[in-house]
Amino acid sequence: MLAVDLERPAEGRVRTGFRPEIEGLRAVAVLLVIADHLIHEPAGGFIGVDVFFVISGFLITSLLVREHAKTGRISIKAFYQRRARRILPAGLLVLLVTAVSARFLLLSSRYTEAIHDVGWASVFLANVHFASVGTDYFQADRPPSPVQHYWSLSVEEQFYLVWPLALIVLLALTSRLVRHRQRGLVIITVIINVSLFALAGYLTWTDRSAAYFVTPARAWELGVGACIALLMMNRTVPSALSRVLLPAGLAAIACAAVLVHDGPGFPAPLGALPVLGSAAIIVAGGAARLPASALVLTNPVCRYIGRASYSLYLVHFPVIVLLGAVTTSQSIADYAVAVLAITAAGVACHEFVENPLRTFDYGAMVRGLRPSTFGTAPRRAGRRRLRPVSVAVVAAVVGALVCWSLRPYAPVRVFAEAPSKAPSAGDVPYGQVTPPAAWSRQIVAALNSHAMPKLNPPQARLADDKVPEWNTCGNVGPAQLTRCTFPATKHGKIKKLVVIGDSIAITWLPAIRGLQGSGFSIYALTFGQCPAPKVSVQPQVGGRADFTKACDDHRSWALAQLRSIKPDVVVLASAYSTVERLNSGQVGDAAVAQWAHGTEQMVSTITRAGVDHVVLLASPPQGSSMQSCTPADGDPSHCIATVSAEWRVVADAERRVMKDQGQTYLDTHLFFCSADGYCPPFVGTNTPLIDGIHLADNYSRRLAPIVDPLIMKAVGR
Repeated sequence: MLAVDLERPAEGRVRTGFRPEIEGLRAVAVLLVIADHLIHEPAGGFIGVDVFFVISGFLITSLLVREHAKTGRISIKAFYQRRARRILPAGLLVLLVTAVSARFLLLSSRYTEAIHDVGWASVFLANVHFASVGTDYFQADRPPSPVQHYWSLSVEEQFYLVWPLALIVLLALTSRLVRHRQRGLVIITVIINVSLFALAGYLTWTDRSAAYFVTPARAWELGVGACIALLMMNRTVPSALSRVLLPAGLAAIACAAVLVHDGPGFPAPLGALPVLGSAAIIVAGGAARLPASALVLTNPVCRYIGRASYSLYLVHFPVIVLLGAVTTSQSIADYAVAVLAITAAGVACHEFVENPLRTFDYGAMVRGLRPSTFGTAPRRAGRRRLRPVSVAVVAAVVGALVCWSLRPYAPVRVFAEAPSKAPSAGDVPYGQVTPPAAWSRQIVAALNSHAMPKLNPPQARLADDKVPEWNTCGNVGPAQLTRCTFPATKHGKIKKLVVIGDSIAITWLPAIRGLQGSGFSIYALTFGQCPAPKVSVQPQVGGRADFTKACDDHRSWALAQLRSIKPDVVVLASAYSTVERLNSGQVGDAAVAQWAHGTEQMVSTITRAGVDHVVLLASPPQGSSMQSCTPADGDPSHCIATVSAEWRVVADAERRVMKDQGQTYLDTHLFFCSADGYCPPFVGTNTPLIDGIHLADNYSRRLAPIVDPLIMKAVGR
């Protein structure tokens, strides 16, 4: 058996029973995850999932090994029965309530996506599904699924399809080691974990979507917990070591929550910090007596949150996503409603579903329903048979209350009328384009509207408003250059215009192509996700493994084309949010400074190539897409967005560079948002942004009479 005699410290019995510090550690994990999803703070709050993985690997392996030590075998049937009792009732109920709620709170197209996601989650393949979705760039900006957090449950259940069987094999292989059996198990497990960690590191740098979601890239975290369980069997941790490990583990998790980010390096190697911190706390709990610092985890509040952590984890993301579908104001009241709804739904799910059904005697219920037992069972057996019905009724009521708490409400904001008098030139920032008064009035009218207009195209067909150039000019190279060259349609002297940039530049093409009728031939040298400034960037989730090099090479190729094309003007356009994907890892002011320097280098390189005129067409501020924000009562005011501080900082940096270079900067954000920074989901009968980021085809064409004369003015024509 595994439970061989080992030398033990002389300070007390081995702690093999209930571990209150682990219950408290669960509370830390779930609170970090909820905070990250709700307020996006701390920056690394998502590492709570990694903490859960370590805890799970430790507890499950401990149970399996103790069973083997006691009975000489591991019952696979009993194991999966326990897992089903633990996971399925609450997990499936939350999926059901989420699906019903989404029916009333989401747009039909997004509801269809949500139901599709629920289907994958219900069979514990959510991680596989979301990894595959992440490989499609246009879907990288899809609204979050209300069941996206089920990916971690899928990872666990896939791991436990393999690990119990693997453990049985390992126990059989080491059966003859006798005195060194435990050591052999630990060594083999460590080797497996190191291999899985290396795989995770490789995937982190080659396929970030797979690294984040797929089980082989996350199994090492559960494996660390399993390794601790094997290492600590029949061992007591010295109290002196426990007093060091527990606060050190807490500090490691705290540092990870603040310092770790979901960019390059996660989940491996950066994920090692929260994993090792969790491991240290679990090992520290193996002392005969917990140190005083354990009170941080073992106090009654943390322990209750830890007990309810599974239910809280299940309900928190649907509440956040569905609440976000009916309001974008993000006020303190909204956050308070979200916290209350998460707490109420989580506690109700824990008390009335998770706990009762985990210990419910399903066998007795089945036996009690047999015809031969009717009229003979004691009355209390009848009451037991009614318990699932009672739980189902309570769950339905809870679900209805959650739906009711998330119902849309009418905002009280009233937006001022557009100014009748244009501001003086001295009041307008360099490059800011002032819309015609009629256009501004349409924006204000949309902000004050509580009814949807008849959109063109209709709301259910917004995906059809994607610019046609998206499918042809997403990655322009020598082979695609011909089909992404749009000749002038006016005879006479022809001028040439080159467009360089990412998908934002692509969606500006319908507007820019209005110049074909003014004697301009348009050359689109565009590459999705690859910005115009001379900066190396990481791919978005699911991007190609060699993206950084491919982007740098494409930019060099595009610049080389300038000498053969000899354009009269080059138009640059890029997504401002790319400043968050710099390969250097810079963030904040340092990242903006690098972006500005890259812009300056790009403009200088273009002018040295003999091009006199450069126009930087600013990215529109991110808004709310009518595909993702769909109020149940049809009131579009719930979908109003605001101009972010990030957009303003990046725009100001670009503005300064273009002014210093003596080139043209076109800031068109007032065609998307009001002067005080509010952005409606529609203007007139058009949706400006198809997904909250990229220009819709109709709106881009609508901007042609605004943008094209300004480009012609820059060329001096």
